[in-house]
Amino acid sequence: MSLDKSEATGLIRITAGIVHGKLDVWIRRSWYGLELPCLPKAGAYSDLMEAMDRRVTLSDEVGFLVPEQAGIAVLAKYRVAAALKLRECGFPHADQYFFFSWKEAKIVRGVELATIVHVNEEDRGNPFR
Repeated sequence: MSLDKSEATGLIRITAGIVHGKLDVWIRRSWYGLELPCLPKAGAYSDLMEAMDRRVTLSDEVGFLVPEQAGIAVLAKYRVAAALKLRECGFPHADQYFFFSWKEAKIVRGVELATIVHVNEEDRGNPFR
C-alpha cells in the first residue's frame, strides 16, 4: 500500500520544544507551535501488510505523518531560515513524510488513532528534519 500525500486532511500542532531528529537543534526547535497537515490516521507504524483491528498502546512509535512538501511550506511561512536550510539539505523528498511522535504533537482536527498498515522505512520518511 502506498501512502498518498493528497490524503493529508488531518491537522496537528507541534507541542515539543525540540522534536527528535538528526539536524541541528535550531532547525528541530523551529517546528514548535506550527500547525501541520497530516494523514488522517495516527498510530503505531509497522511493516504489516494487512490492517489489524485492535487498540494500540502509546509509545514513541505512535505518531503522525506529515508530507515533507506540505510541512516545509508551512515552515517557510513562519521560520524562513529553517525552511531554507532544509531545502539546502535536499528537502522535500518526493512522496516522503516527516514523522512526529504523539509526545511531540497534539491533534487539532481530523485525525484518529489506528494501527497503520505497511509502512516501511522508505514510506515513514526521513528522520533528518
